[in-house]
Amino acid sequence: MSNRPHRKPAGTRAQQRAIEAETSTRRNRLLLMGGGVVIVLFALVIAFAVGSGDDDAEPKAAIEFNGPSLPLYSNTASDPAVGERAPLFVTEDFDGQRHVVGSGGGPNDPARIVAFFAHWCPVCQAELPRLAAQLANTPLPDMVEVHAVSTFEDPSRGNYPPSAWFDEVSWPFPAFSDPDGDIAGAFGMNPVPSWVVLDTFNRVIVRVDGALSDAQFQELVDLAAQSVS
Repeated sequence: MSNRPHRKPAGTRAQQRAIEAETSTRRNRLLLMGGGVVIVLFALVIAFAVGSGDDDAEPKAAIEFNGPSLPLYSNTASDPAVGERAPLFVTEDFDGQRHVVGSGGGPNDPARIVAFFAHWCPVCQAELPRLAAQLANTPLPDMVEVHAVSTFEDPSRGNYPPSAWFDEVSWPFPAFSDPDGDIAGAFGMNPVPSWVVLDTFNRVIVRVDGALSDAQFQELVDLAAQSVS
């Protein structure tokens, strides 16, 4: 018996190196395939996450303006916007119908009340169904219109999407989405709820904010109706 290490024949060593090389090649192929699978799965997860996030998002309608913005509302006794022309805006309602909101004082142009609400605002959540019921029970005078604007929208806050909220309260007139507050900003209105009464020439009669009683809202309607020639 010898204590010397046993030498393998040269041919055996060559075969071993070939086997090791083949094993390394297979291992690299598996690593590459595994990495590709991970990349594909990661892409699918991202795509699913993005798609899922879009499911609840309120579609954004383009908003076009014509005319300068009104000065910022400050709830003072003297409103600098009174008598000024409000900007005309063009957009789609929640049903996808296109509207031009504003007028130039033609014989068929109505007076308008533009009401601003936010879906997350507790006062608005009480005011919108009350107003919808009042409008359903009390017809508007001829040539007076009411438009609602859902403004300052936030998908992370309650009562979203606002289109479902307006449907739930059976809002009877056109309602527009203003997710970034563009329409509210053009009318100078930061508080919600708030109200802008416009005459037939699209000039501001009055701007107010806060919850209104049925009688107070009727006063706004009467002001709009008095401007109709």
